[in-house]
Amino acid sequence: MIKKTTLVPWLMAASLGLMAAAQAEEKMTPGDISRAVAYTDALRAQAYQKQAEQFKAYADKVGPGADGSEAMTRAVKLMGLANQAMRAACTREPHYVEKGIKAFRCSALK
Repeated sequence: MIKKTTLVPWLMAASLGLMAAAQAEEKMTPGDISRAVAYTDALRAQAYQKQAEQFKAYADKVGPGADGSEAMTRAVKLMGLANQAMRAACTREPHYVEKGIKAFRCSALK
C-alpha cells in the first residue's frame, strides 16, 4: 500500500509538471517561424559547402582527368546551391543570420 507521505509529493510534482507543460505550449509567432526557416536555410548552406569542399579535396587528390573534372563540377554546383540557400536566409532574416551563424555574414552578399 502506498503511504500518503510518498503519494503527496508525487502528486504535487505531477501537477507542477502539467502546469509547466501547459505554459510551454505557446503558439509560435510569425517571427519565430521566419527565424526557424532562415536558420534551416543557413544550415542547409553549410551542409552544401561542406560537401563541396569534400568534392574539391577529392578533385585535388585525383588530379586532372574525368574523375577530377566531375568532382569539380559537383563542387561548383554545390557551392551555387549553398549561395542560393544563404541568400534565401539573408533575405528572410538578415540580422538573425548575422548573429546566429558565425561562418557567414549577410552584409557580405551584394
